[in-house]
Amino acid sequence: MGMASFRNKRRRRPGDLSSLRRTLWAALLTGEELADNPDPAVRLRALHAISQLAATYLRAIEVSDIEERLRKLEAAVQEGVGRRVS
Repeated sequence: MGMASFRNKRRRRPGDLSSLRRTLWAALLTGEELADNPDPAVRLRALHAISQLAATYLRAIEVSDIEERLRKLEAAVQEGVGRRVS
């Protein structure tokens, strides 16, 4: 990999959980397609990838849900603090 290519990759903005979830979901769908491959080696690798991706996807969903709940709690606390000050 050339140095210019490496610099371009480093400049990419960090992703967010929703884009991670979309990417993982697309990878899971691709894995499902590969799981139907007649070659047993390809099927085995696809099934292994699916199991790994499924665990990662589940974790991303859990973190996303926790972040959403935390945002709501923080907003409720801020709203409550604002009422007391007024």
